[in-house]
Amino acid sequence: MTAFFEIPKSEIQFDPGFRLDPDRTLVASMGSCFSERFPQLLSETGVKCLANPCGIIYNPVSLADAVSRSLNGPAWTEEDFFLFNGLWHSWDHHGSFSSPDRQEAVSKAEKARAEFGEFLKKAGLFLLTPATAVVFRLRDTGKVTANCHKLPGTLFQRELLTMEECLESFRRIFRDVTKYNPSCRIVAGVSPVRHHPGDPLLNSRSKAVVNIALRQAAEEFSCVSYFPGLEYMNDVLRDYRFYREDLCHPSETAEKFILSRLAFGLFGENGVQRLIEAYQTERTRCHREIREER
Repeated sequence: MTAFFEIPKSEIQFDPGFRLDPDRTLVASMGSCFSERFPQLLSETGVKCLANPCGIIYNPVSLADAVSRSLNGPAWTEEDFFLFNGLWHSWDHHGSFSSPDRQEAVSKAEKARAEFGEFLKKAGLFLLTPATAVVFRLRDTGKVTANCHKLPGTLFQRELLTMEECLESFRRIFRDVTKYNPSCRIVAGVSPVRHHPGDPLLNSRSKAVVNIALRQAAEEFSCVSYFPGLEYMNDVLRDYRFYREDLCHPSETAEKFILSRLAFGLFGENGVQRLIEAYQTERTRCHREIREER
């Protein structure tokens, strides 16, 4: 854990222009799996975090829809779910929300929506990590899906969102969050995960579209800061040694490197030192409880 909070010395620096108090700040996040990894690490130090009320989502349009629904409603209902292969799914949710019982799926989705909305009212930070501009649109309705749930590919039209479509999606997200909680800071960065490993040209093009749109949208809102997580992965680490075996996801070492830059930028050296102390205290307490149980 100490390596996670190592003082950054790379040529790319992240300074959002503000510092948060880790003892008081609530952290909300949405996006790719990277949006869950940072809150997981912070939670180990006692920071209160809540991520992804619709599960992991990758594309800007579905993220904008998820933010709007989570903050402004309406509530999820049975009409939002469909049956396939014995499970009830939603086009707006990750497969972790699917269930063989329709009411259970609805209840789980609605509980997550309501909890996230209440949490964001008090959050000091909203972290956004979109991953791709490639979407799967339903041919019969034109809806952009957050997840295809392994339905037949003939039902979808795969397409690359334009920069303008991505830009408007990010504007929607930033407008919704700032209107809902004007005091909340927003940090947004493109996920460093390779989203289309079998097609490196598509991956590069997709990341570029998202990156350009996200940077432009961030510049339009004074409360939004861009985090260069993708740039740390591609231009500082640069090497496939820093990927996991799937050659898509950053390795644990790479994650700690990137997330330490995010932590130092948000909390500063003094704040990070308090996080380290809290983490060590929590580990000592857990070890003591384990010994007492034995």
